[in-house]
Amino acid sequence: MNFKNISLTFPKIYNEKLENLIVKYSYEKAYKKGTVLKLPGDTLNYVYYIKEGKTRHYMENNEGIEKILYILNAGWLFGEMSHTL
Repeated sequence: MNFKNISLTFPKIYNEKLENLIVKYSYEKAYKKGTVLKLPGDTLNYVYYIKEGKTRHYMENNEGIEKILYILNAGWLFGEMSHTL
């Protein structure tokens, strides 16, 4: 897949307070490229902070055709919606 034509958003403003909270209340885990973190129907048990790299969030139909919903880069959080009421 060619990602050069996809528009990405970059939260590149460094937030020292956020970084300190993340370091204090979390642990670091690295994933290999292509690792699937969640499948439809799975529960996310964590809030993920992307320190470096990027994640591709997509859906796949029964024929295996992917639809990219969004791509998140370093500085983004995801998984927080599973922890809201």
